[in-house]
Amino acid sequence: MVARTTVTVYDDLDNTEGASTVSFTYRGTSYEIDLGTKNQAALDKALAKFIAAARKKAAPAPYPPVGRGRSKAKTKARTDLLAIRSWAQEHGFEISDRGRIPAEIQQAYDAAH
Repeated sequence: MVARTTVTVYDDLDNTEGASTVSFTYRGTSYEIDLGTKNQAALDKALAKFIAAARKKAAPAPYPPVGRGRSKAKTKARTDLLAIRSWAQEHGFEISDRGRIPAEIQQAYDAAH
């Protein structure tokens, strides 16, 4: 047996069939609306002068850049953790050599520095 599903997309403004989804962002909020060709043309016409004068914003990279070896941020973070552990031991806090640093120790260290 074969099952076939048909999806019909309707224009959100005038309820005509055959619409497609249009995505846009305005004032930091992303929107999607299903529009037929007539309403897509109306939207394009309404925005044309603003798009012509606007700058394109670069899309954020989906993943951080891949490099060789440890990044400076990781090395710095590791150094900070070692410094925090050392400081905590010198100031009488009980702290293990590995694992997560308790928030109270982190806060005490931050307050002292």
